[in-house]
Formats: sequence, C-alpha cells, structure tokens
Amino acid sequence: MSATGVAHYTPEWLALREAADEAARAVELLDPLREFLARPGGGKPLVIRDLGCGTGSMGRWLAPRLDGPQHWILHDHDPGLLALAAGQLPRTAADGGAVTVATEHGDIARLTAAGLRGTSLVTASALLDLLTREELDGLVAACAGAGCPALLALSVLGRVDLTPADPMDAEIADAFNAHQRRTDRGRGLLGPDAVAAASVAFARHGMTVRAQSSPWRLGPVDRVGPTGTSEAAATGGAGSGPCGREAGDGAAAEHGGATTGGASRTRRARREEPQMCVPGLASAEGSGRRAPGPASSALTEQWLRGWVGAAREQRPELASRADAYLRRRLAACEAGELRVVVHHSDVLALPRPAGRTP
Repeated sequence: MSATGVAHYTPEWLALREAADEAARAVELLDPLREFLARPGGGKPLVIRDLGCGTGSMGRWLAPRLDGPQHWILHDHDPGLLALAAGQLPRTAADGGAVTVATEHGDIARLTAAGLRGTSLVTASALLDLLTREELDGLVAACAGAGCPALLALSVLGRVDLTPADPMDAEIADAFNAHQRRTDRGRGLLGPDAVAAASVAFARHGMTVRAQSSPWRLGPVDRVGPTGTSEAAATGGAGSGPCGREAGDGAAAEHGGATTGGASRTRRARREEPQMCVPGLASAEGSGRRAPGPASSALTEQWLRGWVGAAREQRPELASRADAYLRRRLAACEAGELRVVVHHSDVLALPRPAGRTP
C-alpha cells in the first residue's frame, strides 16, 4: 500500500480470498452510492480512485455495477500489482459505458483534498484496519475537503464466530485483536477499532455515514438433498491439499492472511490476486451468503493458520496451547465440521448536498 510499513500479501492468499470477499461485500450500499453518483451534470466519466488496489478486485467487482463511463485511477506502492490491476479491470460499465484505467504509484497516506479534486469516488478494500489514526484522519479530511464520497470495504471488526465452539476461541481472538492493534515500526494500527473511528471521523466532517455488515462465511455449505432435506456438504481443498496438511509459511496477520514483519519472512501475502477464477469458489452477492466450493476449505485453513499465528506472535506464552488448538481446528476443517464467520464491515460516507447542514 505505502512505504509506511503496511503488510504485503501473496498472490496465493489473494486467490483464495477473492470470491469470499465478493460474496461478503455489502451490496446494500450500492443503491445510495448510485443515487449520489447520478447527480445532475452527468456526461463526464466518473473518476474513481482505488486505494491500495492490489490487482484490482474492487474494480472488478464495482465497475460492472455502476452506470456510465468510468475512469479508474489505481493506487498502490507496488508497480507490478498496478500493471496487473490495470490489465484486468473490466472495460464496460453496467449500462455499456466505457471504463478506462490509469495508475498512480506512491503512498496513499499523502493524499490531500487538492489531490482528490475532480474525484467522484474513493474506494478501498481491507484497508482501514491497517491505518493509524493519523493516516485515517488524513484520508477522511482529504475526502471531505474534496466533497468526495468514500466506499471502504471489508474492515475487520475483531469478532469471529466458530462452530463448534472451543474453550480457547476467546483467548485466541483476544490475542489476535491485540496483534491487530499493535505498534508496528512506530505506527499504532487501528485494527478492529478502524470502522468506529472512520464513522466518527467522517461524521465530524459533516458527511453522512452508513456501515453495513460484510462477513466472510467459511466452511461446509448446506445443500438440499434428493429427499428435500438439508445436508451439510464439506468442502475440500482446491489444489492446495486438505486442511490438515503440514504448513509452509502460509498466512499470518490481517484477516489471518498478512505476514507481520521482518525481512526473514520470504512469503508475503498481497491483497488481490490476478487469477480471479478460483475453481469451486462461486461468488454470491449480499452479506448473508457463504462462498461455497472446494477452495473454501483451503481459505479456512490459511485463515486459521494466520489467525492463530498472529495470536501466538502477540502472546508467545500461548505457544504450546495455541499449537494444540490449531491442530484441533485444522482437523475439524479437514473433516468438514468447522464453520467460521469472520465479521467485517463496509463503510459508505457521502457528502451532504450543498446547502444542508449536518
């Protein structure tokens, strides 16, 4: 994302998570966004800036859901990802309008109201929880100063529901949330506090804010059997082995997926992956639907390894018990018995029309 120390993500991790992200995104926010963007004075392309774009999963999801010509400006600190994103964004809007693409390589923490002048929408995925309060305040002030709406998706809330329950669930969750709020290279991360902080900050600048649940739903999918009864269908690992396989150095921190630090970590996750077609992981609109299919158990596995790994890193005294916990959870995943809901929120902030007071 920037030179500020924010974690990086590997293509493998992003390939696993993209369809789950798509299934989770809060489609309920699209109508108010469309209404705002359809203000008088149309004809010019919408100018949409995607911050920390990775390989462009937000653009792939959103561009075909908005009407009219669009010009996407993709921001990332990684020029390789920018090239992939630019090559894979859709070229057609919902109504057939043209979609064009440009890229900007640099630090999104330095965006200003002047730099956003003429921008129709700022958007990002899985970004807010990786910011400091100062970086968040700067982003909010830039959007508000430019009169620009923001759609900021898939920020973690610090709540995870696992079924069946385990006595260590809460302890692991608490340690993971502390890890998300850690100070990293002098940067105090917002982690699960980001959505609340963003909502307050946008409202303080006179913008109308709406937050909508956007949870990941991982695990076996209920299917209707031939007799009309519901039967649980466990998902298998798509191309990456069963949940109980020996780990390489998969995922670690953000959403259970980011690495957490040093140069010795050779495999780092990146937020979007260019291969969008994950076999068996069909997408589904709305926040209440699970992304089913064979790749789902591979995602659950990698999320588990990262979630527990970050908790273990935050509290080394948990090591032996956390390792045993992870073995239990991976066994349940491999057996098709584990369901996980990882709670996120999408935030839409809209400037108030001219002449209206907060």
